[in-house]
Amino acid sequence: PAAEREAHARVVPAVQQGVHELGFAFSMAESDPLPLTVGTRILAEVTFYYCEYTAGTPGGDGGDFCEWMRDGTIVYPGAAACHYNYLGQRFTVEGDPLERVYTCNDTGNMILGQHRDIWFMTSAEGWAWQQVVGQYVVIQIVEEAH
Repeated sequence: PAAEREAHARVVPAVQQGVHELGFAFSMAESDPLPLTVGTRILAEVTFYYCEYTAGTPGGDGGDFCEWMRDGTIVYPGAAACHYNYLGQRFTVEGDPLERVYTCNDTGNMILGQHRDIWFMTSAEGWAWQQVVGQYVVIQIVEEAH
């Protein structure tokens, strides 16, 4: 964990610098979520969580999320956890092999700034998707939060 925090501390400023040079907005701060309008393209960190539960798997591995989300809907393909201010926002991910429009139906205590946590039925589906899109992606807002 300490080594991961140190690596994150080195990577995030470098990513932010590269993003600013490309003209994208980027904010990791929970207290500073950017207002995002339709058509806005930003760099966002993406992770995934999933429903599948494997007996003996330690808690906190991203699994066993099979029911209700923050907005009262049940999890489904295309759901995402986002910063609370973005509930209801819809977005696409450039290079997404699934070509989905994602909706911010959920939140999480580790979902800060522009981070998006995408829901999948299984861990394998999530990892396969993450391998294609990577950890940092460009998202485009198609509907504003409400």
